Amino acid sequence: MSTPTLTPRDNGVFRLPAEIGPLRDAAAGLRWHVAEVGGAADGTAVCAALAAELEFPADFGGNWDALNDALQDLSWFKTGGCVLQLKGVAALTPAARGTLLEILADAAAFWRRRGQVFVALVDGGRLPVLPPR
Repeated sequence: MSTPTLTPRDNGVFRLPAEIGPLRDAAAGLRWHVAEVGGAADGTAVCAALAAELEFPADFGGNWDALNDALQDLSWFKTGGCVLQLKGVAALTPAARGTLLEILADAAAFWRRRGQVFVALVDGGRLPVLPPR
C-alpha cells in the first residue's frame, strides 16, 4: 500500500500534529524546512530566521512585505513544493504572530492556484490540524 502524498489541495497553515511521521512520509519528494522563530524579538528577526532557513536570495529586504514576496517566488528551489515547519510561533507577540500567519496563508493560496504544495506547520495555536494522510 502506498502512502498518500500531499497535493496543492492540502495547502494551508496548520497546527503541527502530535505524530509527524505520516506527514513526513506524505511529503516525500518535497522540501521540508524547520525554522525556529520563538527567539525573534520582532518581525525583522522572524524574517531573518526564515530567510536563513529558506536560503532567500541576498537581496531579500528583511521585512514583512519582502517575506510575502519571497514566499510567493521561491524560484531558487530546485524541486516543486515545500513544507515549512515553524517552531516557537506561540512565543511571538500577537501582532507578529498574526502578520506571519496571514503571510503564510497568502503564500499557501498563491501556490495552490499554481499547482504547487505549500504547507506551513505551526507549533501551538488555535489552528486546524492537517487531516491525516
